[in-house]
Amino acid sequence: MMWNFKADIDLDANGKGYGGYNDLWQVVGFIYPLVGLLCFFIPICIVSKPEAALTGPNGERLEVQFDEEEDEAHREEQARIIAKLKEEQTTKA
Repeated sequence: MMWNFKADIDLDANGKGYGGYNDLWQVVGFIYPLVGLLCFFIPICIVSKPEAALTGPNGERLEVQFDEEEDEAHREEQARIIAKLKEEQTTKA
């Protein structure tokens, strides 16, 4: 990558870098990725208010419990799987 970068910044006989493109296109080629990165990082860093599901009745922040299943259908399926595993464990013992 550094060799490519060196080729981009080295000036040619006309005093132009990056393959002799006009300065406008070089600036545009720098700004577009910069704007894309800003559109990605700014929303990550700025949070206006917490989600309603993460706010308790007194306004305190609730922590997400990743070990608990939220959906009822998945909770039932998880309970069936755990019961089956416990049953298999007791029959082996």
